[in-house]
Amino acid sequence: FNQAGRQYLSIAYNDSAWHWANRLNNARYQREALFWQGLSLAELQQYKLALEKLESALPFFAAARDTFRIIHTKHEIGKVLLEQKQYTAVLALLDETEHFVIRKNALYEWSVQLELCYRTYRQMGNYPLALEYFERLSAVKDSMAQKASIKALAEVEGRFLLRDKQKTIDTQQSELQLRRQLNLMRSEERRVGKECRSRWS
Repeated sequence: FNQAGRQYLSIAYNDSAWHWANRLNNARYQREALFWQGLSLAELQQYKLALEKLESALPFFAAARDTFRIIHTKHEIGKVLLEQKQYTAVLALLDETEHFVIRKNALYEWSVQLELCYRTYRQMGNYPLALEYFERLSAVKDSMAQKASIKALAEVEGRFLLRDKQKTIDTQQSELQLRRQLNLMRSEERRVGKECRSRWS
């Protein structure tokens, strides 16, 4: 299958999921089906239907208090609006999404937010603001790369610490085993000594 074929299959699958979610009255499956239908429709450039699905998913995510999915869905809506050149609507949406992103202090979501702002202002021809958001986006991406490097370094250091700790445990166990063997040998020597003395006395 080509990309379009996969998207049509995804829509068919999520239509079926939506049908069964409704029959089961399962809000979790309902919101997921709507969200993924929206993404597939956006890929096929069926923007009007994509907006309907994504906007329909939002109340379900709000009811579940799933802030990250609210942010993600709003960003996907923003991308669809941008494709439709609805610049004012994109900026209004990003403005109302900003407090969610700041509250969650999520670097990846913040990078998506800034990239949408940058793309919107660039397409509007507002190059000074586009440049400002591009510079902010670059700074956030650098922070994300640094954070990933720090995490990777911490994982390596953690593995070394764990290995050193295991070595210490192994050494302690070996020393304990050696002490036990020495104690057994001394006990055996004392026993043999007693037997010898009793025979010769």
